[in-house]
Amino acid sequence: EERRQRLLEEVRKKVLSELAPRKLELRHKMLLEKHTLVVSEVNSLIAEVISEIRGDPQKYREYLLEALRAAVSSIASSSLVVHPCKGERELVERVVGELKESLGGSPELAVGEEIGCSGGVVVRSSDGRVYFNATLDAKAVEVKERVLPRVFERVARRAK
Repeated sequence: EERRQRLLEEVRKKVLSELAPRKLELRHKMLLEKHTLVVSEVNSLIAEVISEIRGDPQKYREYLLEALRAAVSSIASSSLVVHPCKGERELVERVVGELKESLGGSPELAVGEEIGCSGGVVVRSSDGRVYFNATLDAKAVEVKERVLPRVFERVARRAK
């Protein structure tokens, strides 16, 4: 009887030790699927918000104005060059003109050549040493970098 119990215990330990890696693998796979789902959902939400901003001319103009204000306040230069995305030069020129009026001419703002992006602007100091990326693509990355860690932290807390 004692020998039988010992054999049963050994078999049980062996089975558990063989199943442990599989169990860990399944848990890892489940977490990876959750991670993928969360990233996909966040990307979808960000795309939806960007689409809403791009689809509403007033919201997009406000985004450009706020982006330019943020660039002006973060770049310590007396002269800035604003690079609009392709096809948006006229709109950006109007927004820059509006901002110039509210700033009273300091810093000097000029609209530079168009760049390839999906919306927004890149602002740089006239010497080119400092730049502020306010494109919608950069904003999407910034939001993801800020939001995803918080979401994953909450998911991890719930998984425990």
